Amino acid sequence: MMEKHIFVDIDPGVPYIYVPDEDFAVLIADLSKSYFDQGLKCVFNDNYCKFFETCSNVRPLSDREFTVTVTDGDSSYNMKIHHKDLFIPGEAFGDLPETCYIGIFRSEINFANTY
Repeated sequence: MMEKHIFVDIDPGVPYIYVPDEDFAVLIADLSKSYFDQGLKCVFNDNYCKFFETCSNVRPLSDREFTVTVTDGDSSYNMKIHHKDLFIPGEAFGDLPETCYIGIFRSEINFANTY
């Protein structure tokens, strides 16, 4: 599998990851292909990807994880996040209990590479 690099915004106050428009488009294309058989729906303009079933019923891809590199210019740290750790019950967003979101959303900052 080809490694893809995207820029992310991690806010310690919320357990979600936000990515700029261009990177979100790449991400949702990859997720849609990866979860094509599980009914994942990604909506670019509404900034989300969700399944229409509970998170416990979604089969996470066993061989997939996101690697987020956090750097301050002098040193860096690679955080590995397994897909299942990004599943958020729809109720957290006021949605139905039978939905499950992926905790990566399109940022409304609209500036790639700026955090």
